[in-house]
Amino acid sequence: MTIGSNSLNSLDILIGDAFPSLTSVNIGSNSLNSLTSLPTSTNRIRSIVIGSSSLNKIPEFPLKEMRSLRSMKVGSNSFGSLREMELSGMNQLSRLEVMEGSFNGVSSLIVGESNWRVLSGFGFHEDSIGYGLLMNGESPIRNVKNVLFGANLTVNAYRFEIDGMERLESIQVEANSFDGGGESTSLFRVENCPSLRSVLIYQNNFMNYKTIRFGNLTNEIAMSMHQSVFVNSESMEFVNVGFTNFIIGESSYKKMRRMVLEGMEMLKSVKIGSKSFSDKENGHKEGLFRVANCPILSSIEIESYAFDDYTELEVVNNPSLVVLTMGDWSFGTARSVSLISKR
Repeated sequence: MTIGSNSLNSLDILIGDAFPSLTSVNIGSNSLNSLTSLPTSTNRIRSIVIGSSSLNKIPEFPLKEMRSLRSMKVGSNSFGSLREMELSGMNQLSRLEVMEGSFNGVSSLIVGESNWRVLSGFGFHEDSIGYGLLMNGESPIRNVKNVLFGANLTVNAYRFEIDGMERLESIQVEANSFDGGGESTSLFRVENCPSLRSVLIYQNNFMNYKTIRFGNLTNEIAMSMHQSVFVNSESMEFVNVGFTNFIIGESSYKKMRRMVLEGMEMLKSVKIGSKSFSDKENGHKEGLFRVANCPILSSIEIESYAFDDYTELEVVNNPSLVVLTMGDWSFGTARSVSLISKR
């Protein structure tokens, strides 16, 4: 099926199942902009080309049903009314290209099991080291509000980065979805997302990522990490993140050698469970825990044997701090302790 440019802009319905043997779709620029539904018989389509500024009233686009799709190209500023997108299936796809401004109305993104060529049009990439994810203000889905990565994706990626997504409100990663990491450059990073309110990561994700960084998440935020998340990470930073309370359970993050809470303007309390940030049995004798520039932080509680092999503690410029409690053997091998207030 081929439709030229500037065509059929008054048509609002195409009869479903009218094209049961359709294998190729080529739609020109500025066409079908009143259409509100697509044929349901899409499982034989192998090739799709959509020109610029087309199909801007379509509320649904059944990508996951296009199991025979091999190539797809979407010009700029198309599919402007699409609100939800699911990236899954399409395992035969070998080429995907999405131009600037298309799909920019998507507010909910679900990532299911799919091949990397599908995901490459929406922030996934490959370089000389391996696969990575980068979603930012230049992404086709930069206006998304909710992102869900489904369970058991087994994505072997060494970087996961979300940066500058101004409307993003929630990130959810189901169990057993992201492995990989281990390289010195492996990185999990969520920064500069001012509307973010929720981060939920289920078990067995990002286990071998070396560096974890959350920054400039200024909304009040709830964050939950289940078992076996970041378990082999070495450095974790929270800078200007909207926590009111920061709580780590018992025996957590044993391999972590650097833990920083900095510029947390809403933070009121910190509690670290017993035996967390402790890897003494593996011979570690270094580590930094820093809490700095948190204007309303009033209490820090560190339970027994937490940080027992860390060498540095810095508590700096927290003018409201009135309680600092350390249990037995917390910072038992510390060589440097800095407790500084700048009033």
